[in-house]
Amino acid sequence: MRRVVASCDYRKYLLIVKFVEIAPEIATGSGVDQSITAKTMKTRFMFTPKTTLMHQPKQIAMALALAAGLTITAPAFAQDYVTGQQYLSNITPAALNTAPSALYADWNSATYPPTTIKDVTTGSDQGLEISSYGYGSLFYSIPASQQVTLNKADALVSLTFTINAPVGTYYVGVPFILDDNNGNSYTYVINGTGYGTYGNGTWTETLPLSAAMLTATAAGGEIMNGMNLEFDPAGNLPNGQGPYDITFNSLSFAPAPVPEPASLALLGIGFVGLMAARRRK
Repeated sequence: MRRVVASCDYRKYLLIVKFVEIAPEIATGSGVDQSITAKTMKTRFMFTPKTTLMHQPKQIAMALALAAGLTITAPAFAQDYVTGQQYLSNITPAALNTAPSALYADWNSATYPPTTIKDVTTGSDQGLEISSYGYGSLFYSIPASQQVTLNKADALVSLTFTINAPVGTYYVGVPFILDDNNGNSYTYVINGTGYGTYGNGTWTETLPLSAAMLTATAAGGEIMNGMNLEFDPAGNLPNGQGPYDITFNSLSFAPAPVPEPASLALLGIGFVGLMAARRRK
């Protein structure tokens, strides 16, 4: 066993084991700075006999399973953006007032009180900012220069928005609709109703593509050429309908998370180790 440790790169796994032994509260996600923890782990590992670690099969198995789980839950994947860039700041107020794009209900500036719409292109809260009162919606006809062909593997759609005002937590609606180049419309409602409880700050809601849109995307050539964004106070804001200020930051598509081969291997090794530890008992 000593020879195996010396000749193979098991150090990162042993390091995890020692980490679990020294500070189990960190392994369970207590919020401790992991960069500092890594240095502590490395120091302890250098002065700990590796043979004693190898006599702890259960801890090793648990650590390997933990490492695999952490990797599986945070895969990296490419995203497609509905208007060709990360932020919806390339939707301008002028464009929304030009047919076939349009503003409806209280987002129409002709409705009292007047609505203010800004394309925010700098800072940490970029996107399409709308200050208004009451229910409002918009339709944006995405110009050819902003249209993107979706990846065939895309399976999720995410809407990110920031509620700037009013202060507090409210039950409001933020459904959206997507139109494609084949004349289809797909409606997405958060929490099955289109409504949720939100406070000040940035929120991201991720939904699976509808069965019809998933099929069209997988076939290839799926392009979004229009979209509707909405905000419904549902009588829950101050004065019932507001005023409020919301920024629609981005609307993106991505493949579903898939475990990496290395993660699956780690998880398998961890499972085998747990079974071996159980047999020893």
